[in-house]
Amino acid sequence: MLHVLSRHFVENGFQESRSSLEFLLLLTQQQINCINMILMVDHPVENGITPEYLKAIKDSVHRQFDGLGELHILTLLLGPMSEEMKELSSTGFMNWCYDTQEKRPVIYEHQIADFYGVKSILDGFSMKESYYQELLQGEKAAKEGTIAESKGKKSLPIMAGMLVGINIIVFLICTLMGDVVYNKGVLYGPAMFEQNEWYRLITSMFLHGDFQHILNNMILLYCIGELIEKRLGHLSFLVLYFISGIGGGLLSASIAYADGLQVASLGASGAVFGLMGVLLALVLFNRGRLGTVTLPRLLLMLAFSVYSGFTGGNIDNVAHIGGLLVGFLVSSPYIFVIRKAEQKR
Repeated sequence: MLHVLSRHFVENGFQESRSSLEFLLLLTQQQINCINMILMVDHPVENGITPEYLKAIKDSVHRQFDGLGELHILTLLLGPMSEEMKELSSTGFMNWCYDTQEKRPVIYEHQIADFYGVKSILDGFSMKESYYQELLQGEKAAKEGTIAESKGKKSLPIMAGMLVGINIIVFLICTLMGDVVYNKGVLYGPAMFEQNEWYRLITSMFLHGDFQHILNNMILLYCIGELIEKRLGHLSFLVLYFISGIGGGLLSASIAYADGLQVASLGASGAVFGLMGVLLALVLFNRGRLGTVTLPRLLLMLAFSVYSGFTGGNIDNVAHIGGLLVGFLVSSPYIFVIRKAEQKR
């Protein structure tokens, strides 16, 4: 409530000054010959605020602002109304209460009736409180996303680097051994569905036709993988990578086999497109931005990648689209659960 109400006062011309006490906020409004100040105290009874402690706080504020002009201080006590709250407010005629249960200011007869228009500001807040609550919750979620991302930067993208290394080693082995590895490992529907060689769904993800093929895939794998692994963790990244690659490959092989096509495909593109789907989910759940990646930029990259696939030759577009959809659909509920857990913390 403290920071929600403070936002409303800032929008009405006050400046916020934080104190070392987390239950206390100072709001100031500079006039020509004086300073108007609201001393907001959140849940004073729960925080053990006594009349003596409250007076000591006000005296400390007076000393802090001494010499800057005439100082007018209104104390605003936030919390559910009780006899203790009423007793605290009775210690001075410029002590008001804000009932956090009834959502209204409480001003007793012996207290000042208004304080430079603050009464109307409080009345206006009562009608707009839900708006400020939603606004600050959104900002908190975005901030937590930034904090989680900055913490993630302390860890290296181990899995992404490992996958790149394995792909390069396999490519060098294939260069030396010729078609032996390719014949055993490519994605080929008849071998899978008729001979149960389901391992091809995984082995085909580590095979590449030429240097340009592996170079393009490894650059995308590391760059996109780095963002995802730092945000979701090593194991989650690895699982999503393989699920996307297997899903895209299975869809591609199934459609080709159903159409009676005797075609084989290879490459990490399906899994890489799956990572694009995961990244899309992360950006959407993080209010359109993840680090330097924004939603418009990502959509443009996706559109260009899909377009290049359809205009190029010998490209397994079904595996690309399948990997993209699988990555997005599988990661979305997982990311949603993570975001909810972060917001509760």
